[in-house]
Amino acid sequence: MATQRDTSRPFRDDNAHEILDAGRKAYRRQDERVLLAAIAELDEFRNTREAERVREELNELLERLAPRTQRRHRKIQYCHECSRQFHGADAFYCESCGPKLRARLERDVGQLRSMAADGVYVGRTAFPERRLLEHLRKDHRDRLSILHWAASLEEAEAFERQIHDFVKDLSRQEQPRAGGRFSRCHHAIYLSWTPSSTFPAGQLFHHALVTELLGARQWPAPPSRFEAVHLWCPISPEDADDLLDDLDEREREYLDERRARG
Repeated sequence: MATQRDTSRPFRDDNAHEILDAGRKAYRRQDERVLLAAIAELDEFRNTREAERVREELNELLERLAPRTQRRHRKIQYCHECSRQFHGADAFYCESCGPKLRARLERDVGQLRSMAADGVYVGRTAFPERRLLEHLRKDHRDRLSILHWAASLEEAEAFERQIHDFVKDLSRQEQPRAGGRFSRCHHAIYLSWTPSSTFPAGQLFHHALVTELLGARQWPAPPSRFEAVHLWCPISPEDADDLLDDLDEREREYLDERRARG
């Protein structure tokens, strides 16, 4: 007799391939609820590369099934810095905090533009050190500058697009669009880059070195106290790949142990 599924996590016991199959079937029968549940399982509890690939495909199916409609804007919003109540659309900071934040972002991005080579990339992540190594492994960009910590997914995607507008002439990246992995924690909005060959190495920013993934981490800070943080990974792309594989294996082992205990 089949065991009863957890109604809060119907895909708890399924692997990524089984979740993909269930998501495809839900899409064919236009079952948005089940498709959302499959994506939620991947977002919240799965960290493997296979899960990431499945997540991307299911998000594409969800976009076809239920395209994003224009968001409803609440008449009253609350500043993410001071919690002041204010009116406005697509805004996250009040008329006092917002201009200060935008001025700092423009200053920081302007400084980076003066020393970065073409091919910069704007993104968001909850784990900047890991993302730095991923960019180094894939595209050989060894610098990552954290420009802002967003307090919600909605804010993160808005600031990601805003910062991309500042550097789009230096980037081969299309404007970031909504999508990707969902996380309820803070998101670091970052610029991935390499120094220009014409920029003197001695004049580069002070960088926090990243040579492993299980030590010191960067953490969120309120906008009023946050200053851009620049990370540098001086190891080879091959060594970065080994570190990422080690962390993936550690996470898989922990998840397997947790499932065995549960």
